[in-house]
Parts: sequence; C-alpha cells; structure tokens
Amino acid sequence: MTMHNGNSTYHALILKATKRYSNGLSFVADFTWSKLLTDADSSEPWIAGVVGVGGGVGGGAAQNAYNRSLEKSYSVLDIPEMLKVTASYDLPFGPNRQFVTSGLAGHIIGNWNLATYTFYQSGYPEGVIDTGYNNYLYGGQNRPNVLTTNWRAPVSGDAFDPNKEPYLTASAFQRIANPTQNPFGNAARFNGATRSPYTVRTNITISRSFPIKEGAHLDFRWEIYDLFNAKTWANPQSLDLANTTLFGVVNNANGNRSMQAALKFIF
Repeated sequence: MTMHNGNSTYHALILKATKRYSNGLSFVADFTWSKLLTDADSSEPWIAGVVGVGGGVGGGAAQNAYNRSLEKSYSVLDIPEMLKVTASYDLPFGPNRQFVTSGLAGHIIGNWNLATYTFYQSGYPEGVIDTGYNNYLYGGQNRPNVLTTNWRAPVSGDAFDPNKEPYLTASAFQRIANPTQNPFGNAARFNGATRSPYTVRTNITISRSFPIKEGAHLDFRWEIYDLFNAKTWANPQSLDLANTTLFGVVNNANGNRSMQAALKFIF
C-alpha cells in the first residue's frame, strides 16, 4: 500500500516596492527569499519529472520505506531567490504630453507606451541517484554516499562550457559497493548547495492606442520576449551515476528571443 502523505515547511521573506510618478513612469518590484523543505515530493512523482531537475529524480517511493525522515531535504520546487521588476513608461511625446505636442510628428511619435518585465530566479536543487545496484528492499530510487556537498565539476575557463566539461562530477560521490551490508546511501534527495543554472529574462512591450472616433479605437502591441536572448543551461542529461557516459553532461539550453505583434479594433 502506497502512503501519499508527508510533511513540508516553507519560510519566506517577501519585499515589495511600488512607485508611481506624475510623468507617466511607474514600477513594481518584489523579491522573495525562501526555503522549502519536504519529504513529500515523492507523494506526487510527476512533480519531480516535470519541475526542477527533471528525469524523475527525487520522485517515487522513499529509499527506505521504514525511515521516511531520511527523505526530508530541499524540495524539487525550492527556489531560494526570485526577483521580479515591472515598469511602465508613457513616452513624453504627443498631444497632452511634454514634447512634440502638435502637428503630424506629434501624431506619429506621440502617445506610445513602453513596458518591461524582468525576472531572475535561482536554480533548482540537484539530486543524484544510482541505478547500478538493487537493495532488494522494495524501496525507491537508490542514492549514493556523498563526499562533499559541492557536486559541481571544475570549470576550466572563465565560465561553464558544456563542450569542455560536465556540470556535475562523479568524484563527489561514493557508490554503494555491497548493498547487502550497506543498502542505503546518505545523499539527500536534493542538494541545496548545488543547483541547476539560474534564469534571467527580460520582456518588453511597445503599445499605442489610435483613436478613430468616439467609442472606437485601434490598439497596437509589439511584444518581445527574452529581449537579450539570454540562455539558461538545461539540467544534465543524466543524474544517474550508473550512466557513466552521460552523467552530469549538459547538451541543451533554454531560452530564445521571440516576438509578436497584434492589432485590435475596438468599437
């Protein structure tokens, strides 16, 4: 019988700042500093397969069904730092604004709005398993012993390059040699000291409303997502020590600049 229960603890410091200026500029910024600990990620295994490190690591049954307390670790959903900044600015051109208030130029360059949304979030905690042995105790995924909480592989240049080195190193772990004597490794389900790469994105929107007649106007929006084409390295292709070829190897990245324009007639 599978027990779908567990315990979670969440603590957070949330800061928010809002400012509106008389010249059409406003912004909202909020920052969250938090920690989410749990032994319950495994109660819904799909979470570990879809969110965070992926690959199902940390999901499924407990490694030792008779000692659930060993499953307590950082959650696969733990994001300790998140910053969001939203700003909106009515450009100072056109009728009823500060510059170029009349004439053809005023109608062309006037009444535009520029908005931006930028966010940063730290990476998800990493988890490592070892399918190279079976403890025959009907438990969940086997985990190795850890020699250090720093699981990152050495970086040969100024920044991580997946073409030169893996993201994680197998030397941080000691694999179980004799599961009949020592069936359970001491690695936590997720290690908060070693995380997946952080994410930074900036989106902007340029918009304007064109009045046609009373009760009718044309709205134009041009949206650019990931303005600076920032990339976030994907998680390693394998987090299984038994996969000696692909363990810790990154071969993909997320994030591509895209844009769209929309024209809407409202009457």
